[in-house]
Amino acid sequence: MRAGNEPVNRVKNRSQEALPYDHSRVVLINSQNSDYINASYIAGADSPCEYIATQAPLYSTLSDFWRMVYEHRTGVIVMLCDSVENGKKMVDPYWPDEINVPVRHGELTVTMTGVSVLDAYAMRQIKVTMKDRQDLRVTQLCIRGWSERGCSIPAEKLIDVIRVAGREATKSSGPVTVHCNLGVGRTGMFIALDLLTRFVDNHALNLVVNVYDVVQRMMGCRPNIIQTLTQYMFIHDVLGVIIGKKMKNGSRGATSSVVYQNEGHTINEYNELHEHIRDEHVYSALNEHQMK
Repeated sequence: MRAGNEPVNRVKNRSQEALPYDHSRVVLINSQNSDYINASYIAGADSPCEYIATQAPLYSTLSDFWRMVYEHRTGVIVMLCDSVENGKKMVDPYWPDEINVPVRHGELTVTMTGVSVLDAYAMRQIKVTMKDRQDLRVTQLCIRGWSERGCSIPAEKLIDVIRVAGREATKSSGPVTVHCNLGVGRTGMFIALDLLTRFVDNHALNLVVNVYDVVQRMMGCRPNIIQTLTQYMFIHDVLGVIIGKKMKNGSRGATSSVVYQNEGHTINEYNELHEHIRDEHVYSALNEHQMK
C-alpha cells in the first residue's frame, strides 16, 4: 500500500486504515496532481475490473472522483452511507444540488437531469460531459439508513437496490462504482451480495454457493473489505432470503434470463486505459480470454 502512504496522497484518504493495495488500485490517467485515488478494482464473474470499491469523495478529491467515473465509463454509482451519521460527516456531496444546473469539476461538467426518492433508495440521473468528448450517463443509487459497521438494514430493501443496480448496469460497459464512507464494510457486503445474487439467479439450487471463496477473492483486491464476523454472517442471512425467494418461485433449475452481465471494458478500451500501469499491477498481464 505504498501509493496510499505517500505524503502527497495521504491527504486524499479519509482514513489511513483503509488504503488500496498497489496491485489493484485504480490509476487515474490525466489527473493534474497525481494518478492516485483511494479506490480498488474488484473482480467479478465477467471481468477483472467489474466493480470499483472506493471511499466517499472528499471535497479535495471531487474532481478525481468524477475523472475516475468518466475514464472508466461507469454507468452506475451505488452510495451506501448517509451524508451524516451520528453527527459524523460521511461524504462530501459530489452530485449537484439542483436539476439542470451544471457543476464544473476540472475539465468535466456534471449535471443532474432527474431525481426520484423512493422508500428503499433515492435515484439520481446524472450527465457527465467533457469538451469534444462523448457524454456519459450515470445513475446514482443512494441507500438511506444503513449505519456504519451495522447490519440492521432490512434484507428486502437491500435486495431491491441490488436488483435495480443490476438492471441499470446493463446500459453501460464500465464497472459499477460502489462506496460507503471508507469503501469497506458496507461496500464489501453489497458487492459480495451482488455477485452471489447473480450466481443464485443463474444456477440450479443444488449447487454449492461458496460465500467464503467470494469474500476471500474480494479481500485480495481491497484490504478489510469485509471487516467483521457480523458482516460476514449478514451476507449469509441476506443470501438465505434470496435463495428462499427462488425456492418459493419454484425455479429449481438455472434461470433462462440473466439479471445482468456487466462485461467491463472492451479489450481496446482496457489496453488504452492501463497501458501505462507498471508490470506488477495485477491487471497489467491479463490475457484476452480473461478480459472477455
